[in-house]
Amino acid sequence: MRKGRRSKERLFYWPSRALLGLIFAAMAMPAVWAQGPALTTISDTVYRADGTVAAGTALISWPAFQTAEGNAVTAGTKTATIGAAGAFSTQLVPNVGAAPTGTYYTVVFQLDDGTVRREYWAVPTTSPATIASVRTTPGTGVANGLVSKQYVDAAVASRAADAVVVVTEDAVLAMHRSHAQDVKKIVATGDLMESRLAYMGDAFFDEWVTTLDALKKLDFNVDLPGHGIPFGDKGLITAFQSYLTDLTRQVAQLKSQGVSAEDAAKRVNLTSHAKDFPQIQGPGADVRGVRRVYAWLDEKR
Repeated sequence: MRKGRRSKERLFYWPSRALLGLIFAAMAMPAVWAQGPALTTISDTVYRADGTVAAGTALISWPAFQTAEGNAVTAGTKTATIGAAGAFSTQLVPNVGAAPTGTYYTVVFQLDDGTVRREYWAVPTTSPATIASVRTTPGTGVANGLVSKQYVDAAVASRAADAVVVVTEDAVLAMHRSHAQDVKKIVATGDLMESRLAYMGDAFFDEWVTTLDALKKLDFNVDLPGHGIPFGDKGLITAFQSYLTDLTRQVAQLKSQGVSAEDAAKRVNLTSHAKDFPQIQGPGADVRGVRRVYAWLDEKR
């Protein structure tokens, strides 16, 4: 009897152990499936202009994009520290060949001597990569130059009694300095004026241009936009007004010729504005904005 009982116990024990093994294997499988896209390591030594090794931080931001392999990447930011002897290392998802076209990492170096440098990166799948190999200027492949230190100091200044500061996801990149000065002339424009081409799917273009005129008359040192990086050059506002005017003029002409909004979005040529807005890679415009121009023109009749 005892032997028979042991046999039954053994018969129960082995299938149970096998079942548990299958359960653990199944639990482990999602961890493999959930692995994200491969990362590229960017590793290098950062130097100052005088050739000495640098110290400080690199503030990195990126828009949402889809990798060449089809992986979806959400917009985000990260901070990388420049270590001892200028050592720098960070890992990023490759964006070379990503969609939409013209997707870049924006990197703002903030060095301990007060130097501020902005760069655009196109990260390949080959790892590791150097900073020099990923550095680019949209549309040219040439490294971007220095930006004003003023916008960083202003963007991270202590909140003054008469200052208006709105912190947005992208503006956070410029708000990591611990020795900021008092600033009293900051304007937060949200989506009215960005440091890049803004979404136009619900715009009233004539009112937009007029409002930008009023913005230029304000006395401010730094514009904190809803997207992009803070800036202080009012010439960028004029450049955007010129873009809006050129866009609506070309689209209106194509509409009058019976061209559909979708075809017009492919045919407009705004490359003359690429020097101010590097995301312009060639002819064409966001079809959502062009459709809105069509609707806006009909509304104005």
